[in-house]
Amino acid sequence: MVTSNYIAAPDDEDCVGCGLCAKACPIEVIEMVAERTDGKEKKRPVVDRAFCLGCGVCGLKCKPRAMRLVKREQRVLHPETTFRRTVLQCLDRGTLQNQIFASPHSGTQRFMRTLVGAFLGLPPVKRALMSDALRSSFLKAMEGAVRRQGQGWVVDL
Repeated sequence: MVTSNYIAAPDDEDCVGCGLCAKACPIEVIEMVAERTDGKEKKRPVVDRAFCLGCGVCGLKCKPRAMRLVKREQRVLHPETTFRRTVLQCLDRGTLQNQIFASPHSGTQRFMRTLVGAFLGLPPVKRALMSDALRSSFLKAMEGAVRRQGQGWVVDL
C-alpha cells in the first residue's frame, strides 16, 4: 500500500457536519461522530490516522473546504524498488526468513528458517532493521547478497 506524506485533517470551525468527506473516502477511514456542544448535537469527522492514505478525495468532496491535507508528523519513505518493498513488507510481517530459506524439503533450510525467524522476531532487532538509520544499509546488503537466477532468487550466504 502506498501512502502520501500528507494526511486528512478536518477544520472543526469550518465543518458543517454534512458527512460528504466520510462518504467520499475510498477506504472508509473517516467516521462521523456525534458531539454535543452548547446543547446542540453536531456531527464531526474523525480520521483514523493509522489507515489514512492521504489521497485527498475527502477534501475534494468537502463543500465548505473544511477537510484539508496536512503534512504527516513522520515522513513516509517509499521503497525505491519492488525488491526493497518486498523485503520491508516481509520484515514488517515477520516472514523474511521464509523468503530467504524457501525450500520446504530441506532440513537445513527448515532449521535456518526457524533460527533466523527467531532472531528477526526479537523486538530490538526488528526495531533496528526498520529504523531509518539501518534500513537503507540493510536493504543494500540484501540486494548485494541476492542475485536473480532462472525463475527464482539465489542468496549468496
